[in-house]
Amino acid sequence: MRGMASLAGTPTNADAAGRLTAALRFSSSKSARSALWVAGIIIALNLYAPAEPSLLVRVLGSAIILVSAFAIWLWTVGYDRYTAFVPILTVIYSIHFALPVFTFMAYIFSLGGEVVGEVYVEQALALALAGLICTLAGYYLVTLTTLRDRLPKFKMQWRPQGGLELWAYPIGAVGLAIYVGTFATELPDSAKRFADLGGESCMLAILILFFLQMARRLSWLGKLYLWGILLPLRTLLGLGTGMLGHAAWPILEMLLLYSTVRRKIPWLVLAIGVLAVGLLQPFKATFRSLTWRGGAASNRSLTQKSQLFLELGATFWQAPPPLQLVVTAAMLRLSFLTEFADVVRETPANVPYWKGESYYPLLSKPIPRFLWKDKPKEDIGKRFGHRYNLLAPENDVTALAMTHLGEFYFNFGPAGVIIGMFFTGLFYGCLQACFIHRESGIGGVIGAVFLLMTLLGIEQNLSAVLGEVFDKAVVLAVLTPLMRMRWAEIPQNDLQ
Repeated sequence: MRGMASLAGTPTNADAAGRLTAALRFSSSKSARSALWVAGIIIALNLYAPAEPSLLVRVLGSAIILVSAFAIWLWTVGYDRYTAFVPILTVIYSIHFALPVFTFMAYIFSLGGEVVGEVYVEQALALALAGLICTLAGYYLVTLTTLRDRLPKFKMQWRPQGGLELWAYPIGAVGLAIYVGTFATELPDSAKRFADLGGESCMLAILILFFLQMARRLSWLGKLYLWGILLPLRTLLGLGTGMLGHAAWPILEMLLLYSTVRRKIPWLVLAIGVLAVGLLQPFKATFRSLTWRGGAASNRSLTQKSQLFLELGATFWQAPPPLQLVVTAAMLRLSFLTEFADVVRETPANVPYWKGESYYPLLSKPIPRFLWKDKPKEDIGKRFGHRYNLLAPENDVTALAMTHLGEFYFNFGPAGVIIGMFFTGLFYGCLQACFIHRESGIGGVIGAVFLLMTLLGIEQNLSAVLGEVFDKAVVLAVLTPLMRMRWAEIPQNDLQ
């Protein structure tokens, strides 16, 4: 399979410098076309920009896109030989922080809401750019130095000859059933964590089956199960939760695996996915008001809620509002720029630095709640919203996303952004170096994608993300002995 050889052999110290030189000298027509595409996108966005941002805002927003494009280019030419995680991460980062610069009519939190001063937007963009650069610096430090060679190497030789596919059937079915049950019943706090883990096993089954299909080792029954049952049900049921990430995540997960194995990102599919998420955003709030706590349809089943979501969408797009209003409404859900700018404005002028308070839950993450009945609940999102007056005082349901970037800032200021984002990138690189190497096996590639998908959730607080990574690692540790490969690996000729 194309790309497997490069995944199996990570760069050595001897060729790292040569690889970088070769990458920087790469001047093929493909790179030239890519550069023209990036330049065209940046020029088009600057010409559009209805908010008429200042020159500094334009430069900083464009710089974030350029840095993201450079990271994607390094992966494309083979300098970064790990998964497609960093290229996709930089795309998400640009959508969250750079794209709002060129699509907002005004720097607001909500339609008709307060406008954030441009000076704070400038500061937020400067910090976002610095954070992205530091993240990439930490990540590439692992790929360039002997640090990657000193890390433990996980060998996950899963069995592809029939056994792996057979394991995926019950794992997917049980995971899907648990996922539905999680939203159908009110579970005690001690059981929620295990239920979430069970639901995630459905995602792992999707990865296994999709990998086998790319390796031409999936039976017709497996293809029917993947494309006719597991993926569509998981996606449609995800819509019923009112959280679009639940619907988009399986598709993005497959896209990450495909890009990693084929060494090619399907940009058209990614663009269509982003557009689809954007088109679903304007009526998501209406759906949530109907189906979440106290809503008129809150007692419906998850399947019925999914059907309601599609009905609302059809009704909304029969008579859509003006295009610019739709773009703004969509970007308000995808953007974290104005929220971060407000954090910069308020911290520490009106809200003191948290000094690491939001990271305290990390200390208790490994301890299950059934062993510690009085374990404190993680409500950072609610405290964040109330502390910065982004939520009404009586709202005790909504938890706001804050991004890793915002969390580092409101805890420790600009220094927290620089140091925190650098070590975040370092963690990204270390995790991939542990899973992607010459002897990683099929399980190493699938396991890496399974864990890295969680790390793409940069809008969440860090303790929640790392806690989920820990839980997923436990799932992999439990399942690997069941699926461990006993015979020879798939020959490379079979993977062409």
